[in-house]
Amino acid sequence: MILAAAIVLSLAVLTGYVVVLVGMRQEDRSGSLPARAPGWASGFARRVVGCHVRNV
Repeated sequence: MILAAAIVLSLAVLTGYVVVLVGMRQEDRSGSLPARAPGWASGFARRVVGCHVRNV
């Protein structure tokens, strides 16, 4: 039972890690952050890394 929970948790963490990597690759190479993320994966990556843009 504990082994199954550990496997599920590790798969969830690995999936999140891959989504963040994909999102980071979708970002602009010039280093500017546009107001809107180019895709859902890059938006998720911005939230996880803490690099999101607030519309003030």
